Amino acid sequence: MLASLVLLGMALAMSGHLDSARPVSATAPLGSLEQPVIPIEISGPLADRNSEVSGLDWYADYLIILPQYPERLGNHLFALRKADILDALSAQRTASLEPIPIPFFAPDFASEIGGFEGCEAIAFKGNRAFITIEAELNGAAKGYVVTGTLASDLSQLAIDSQRLAESPAQSTSPNKADESLIIAENQIIAIYEANGA
Repeated sequence: MLASLVLLGMALAMSGHLDSARPVSATAPLGSLEQPVIPIEISGPLADRNSEVSGLDWYADYLIILPQYPERLGNHLFALRKADILDALSAQRTASLEPIPIPFFAPDFASEIGGFEGCEAIAFKGNRAFITIEAELNGAAKGYVVTGTLASDLSQLAIDSQRLAESPAQSTSPNKADESLIIAENQIIAIYEANGA
């Protein structure tokens, strides 16, 4: 839960939405990008400390939340409205935020990918979603990228089962893969979790 709140704050800060939500501390140097930590209570399935939120990205006015194991949460991703987050940050809303469930239609990754260890990152280009997957087979770490389409009304995110790309490991360390995704123009940039290339 704490990790999801920290990631939520990071996503807001990176999107530029925290600056207007609450002023920087009077003791912070002028021009500082540091922001105070503002806890936001989340209810529903993601409030469980075992929900293992792994990735976040903005889609239109929604923050899409990727659990590491969507199948453990009924094959769902989740979304929070940006307006609700900003209201909570500005103390205009005191009730907990309950993420909107998004049905996740995907192959059985555990059967399709040997040594499957969960979903790691998500990024959007329009309604096209890209998700990284981590696996470890016979002591060797592996990474994959899958793609799918998010319905504009958030009624589902469907993975294209025919498109699975392997992302070569950048170290021999176990339990390592691409932990973050950035989309810049038409390039997908995967960031390895152990200071890779």
